[in-house]
Parts: sequence; C-alpha cells; structure tokens
Amino acid sequence: MSFLSKLLGKSTGPMKVTQANVRTAIANGEDPDQAIIKQLRNAGLDLSSPFHIHHIFSMPSSDAANQIGEQLKSRGLSPETSEESGHWKVAAVEDMILEECSMKAMREEYSKLAGNFGGKYAGWELKTTQKRTTTMRIGE
Repeated sequence: MSFLSKLLGKSTGPMKVTQANVRTAIANGEDPDQAIIKQLRNAGLDLSSPFHIHHIFSMPSSDAANQIGEQLKSRGLSPETSEESGHWKVAAVEDMILEECSMKAMREEYSKLAGNFGGKYAGWELKTTQKRTTTMRIGE
C-alpha cells in the first residue's frame, strides 16, 4: 500500500489508530468550552456530529455521589461512581453536538447540580476517531 493510501485511509486492511492525550492551557478568564471547541475546529474535526461527552463530577462523600447519580439517571444518563483517595468521582456519558452556547449552558447547569450536593463539576472530556483518536479533558 502506498504512503498516500495509508495517510488517507484508503486501505482495505486494518488501520492503526493512535491515541493522543491533549491538555490545553486556557488563559485566565477565557471560557474553557469555547477555547476547546475552537481548538477542535482548528484541528479539522467535524463538529456537526454528536460526540460521546464524558462528564466528570467530584463529590465529597458517597451519599453526595449517590444523590447526584440519581439526578443524572433521571436525565437519562448512566452514571458510574468510583472512590479515589477519599474523594468520590461520578462520570456520565452524554451524546452531544459541541456548540459553544449549549456547552456553556451545560457547564452552568452541571456546576449548579453538583453544588447542590456539596460537590463540583470537574469538566468534560471526549474521545473521537476522526482523523486520529483524540482525548481532551476540560477542567476548571
């Protein structure tokens, strides 16, 4: 197979998928969701299709983790809870189209929800196989 065929993915055989962890420094005061969406767009990703967005919540106790988990279930999500060094992490996947206004509203909504139980919305991450596998984590 030629180099160009491999590059453009015109192969009929198995293709190697690489994974890149991307961490972005976001300027103080800059909207994190807007900055990441801009970076994804500049990387050439098609943002018109939904992505599997992994929402991450940091909760102070098992009870708080269970409470936010119930709230997420009532929204049709399937939360997973884990304990790490005395802190509780709740993760839930949601299919979303990445739009600046909807991501900002989602961050505000989930921050308020987590705050109701003494926790915080730690951010979101995504994985995509467009062009290459990319993992981006957006925190506070």
